[in-house]
Amino acid sequence: MAGKEVKIQDIIDYREAEQIFKQINTRYARGKRNLALFKLCLNTGMRVSEICNLQTRYINFDKLEVTIKNGKGHKDRKVPFPADIIPYIKEWINEKESRGIESKYLFCSYSKGKEGKKLLPRYIQIVLKNYVNRAGIEKDIHPHCLRHTYSTALFQQSKDLEALRRILGHSRIQTTQIYMNHYSATDLQETIKSFRAF
Repeated sequence: MAGKEVKIQDIIDYREAEQIFKQINTRYARGKRNLALFKLCLNTGMRVSEICNLQTRYINFDKLEVTIKNGKGHKDRKVPFPADIIPYIKEWINEKESRGIESKYLFCSYSKGKEGKKLLPRYIQIVLKNYVNRAGIEKDIHPHCLRHTYSTALFQQSKDLEALRRILGHSRIQTTQIYMNHYSATDLQETIKSFRAF
């Protein structure tokens, strides 16, 4: 019996990522939030549902890691991130505080009547698609593609499939092997040190 064919998602390169970031106007609160959000997506490989449910208290700037609670399969895991993205996250957190927005979620709405409510995956998908179109990128890019982009870039730079499996939260190495081939187990923090941030 033939195995189920898995479609490999489109990914973006560093130049395309930069073009997307340039479409985000950080003079406004929405832009600061969205830039931090997509920087975190592209530099951790988090699922969009995990981004939506991420609480600010689970970001550890000292250890450079995010604790993902109740991820896929109801499992917790720690995901490292590069120091390069700290300023973007802190700028959004400062913006939230200056606006008096009280929310346990890192990425939340600040619209009247919806203040503090967590963002929905569909909203993030629409926002990303808008930036991609404005950047002139003719690819079918949605949030899960950012996860694949991160996965591909990290593996190409580290060649560590087992560390990637743990970062992505896959229970089986075969899931990670869909688009990777070789691995050698190393410490997660050592792996992320070789990763070039988007």
